[in-house]
Amino acid sequence: IQLRSTPLGGANPVPEMHLDLRTLLAADSFVIAIAGIVMLGAAYRGVAPRLAKWWGTGCLLIAGATGILAAYGGLPEISTRVAAATLINIASACEWATARSARNASTPLPAILAGALVWIVALALPGLDSAHLQMALLWAIGAAYSFAAASEMWRGRDEVIAPRWALFILFLLDGSFKAIYIQGEDILQS
Repeated sequence: IQLRSTPLGGANPVPEMHLDLRTLLAADSFVIAIAGIVMLGAAYRGVAPRLAKWWGTGCLLIAGATGILAAYGGLPEISTRVAAATLINIASACEWATARSARNASTPLPAILAGALVWIVALALPGLDSAHLQMALLWAIGAAYSFAAASEMWRGRDEVIAPRWALFILFLLDGSFKAIYIQGEDILQS
């Protein structure tokens, strides 16, 4: 992305600023980390403690994953890809646990770790040696957790929570975009 600006009064133009994916991921990592810290602070103060704990934890895990991707760029080597994907998978599960918490339902730890474990075990499969296919599986697991979170928001619709419908729609959109990404041209060409 290139940004160009001309100051008022026709003075010399400001030099172009270039934003690449790594820079945007780094900025994203910091913003999400701040959101995670705020949510964990709210949980510590007793403001919707279970919900804020899961949401804050998910934010910090995503911040870690985007930080890894920003540091290494693109689809990194397998060790960093495993680290980032594990964090993303567990963060997606935390998103689902947050939605369950909104209904006062607990979420068992094995269910939270299941997506990450499925992804890691799938790496041993002979046909999943392509980075693009590995990322497709990552998005499929993330989509499943997003749709599960939307389902939890739908199941609790009788309870009055102000942002319930907005979250329901966002979880559906998140899952849908992840599912659409799986069908992307990059994945089919690998």
